[in-house]
Amino acid sequence: MPFIHYFPAGHHVAADRGESAKSLNQAFARILEYFKLDITIELTDLIRKQTIATFNQLTEGHQDACQLLQTQYIEINKKIERLEERFIEEEINPDLYCKYAEKYRSEKKEIETHLLKASQQVSNLEECVDMAIGFATKLSFKWLSADYFTKQQIQFLIFPNGMSYNKQTDRCRTKRVNTVFAYIAYLKQLFSQEKSGIPELNLEFAAL
Repeated sequence: MPFIHYFPAGHHVAADRGESAKSLNQAFARILEYFKLDITIELTDLIRKQTIATFNQLTEGHQDACQLLQTQYIEINKKIERLEERFIEEEINPDLYCKYAEKYRSEKKEIETHLLKASQQVSNLEECVDMAIGFATKLSFKWLSADYFTKQQIQFLIFPNGMSYNKQTDRCRTKRVNTVFAYIAYLKQLFSQEKSGIPELNLEFAAL
């Protein structure tokens, strides 16, 4: 039972067993070759570093936003400390203290929420790239030894929107490729001086 579906006449229908299933799995296995890292350790490490550097560059504005949040967090803590000092020194009355204390703590909580989210996104980049690199180096083994449900997971990991198969044209297609895997495949072809793209999907990496 294959994990790819037919879409004759614009409708998806579960694929048959037997030769059709075998053909579909072979087609998908050929596509996976583009994402497999079977190159030297040195070149794999270079791909890892370049991938992280490129995505850091693409998210440079996000990192600036993270630094701004950190500055805002420091400033709001100073305001809270100053408010407490003024209250202790009886420069402001209890009503005024409560009013601004509630306001500042609300602002602080909001900044903490955004800062936590921003920090997680930055730290997750290297983890995501390392996971993709490690997965790509073992892709052949994982695919060959996988059961039906694991193959589905592999499919949706690399192709988040799934993949379709047109029986009439014998072509696979997908609307989206995982950006990290796509860039790894692109660098692999670039460093190996191979033709760029995935002809089986009629995709050029520049368009991913």
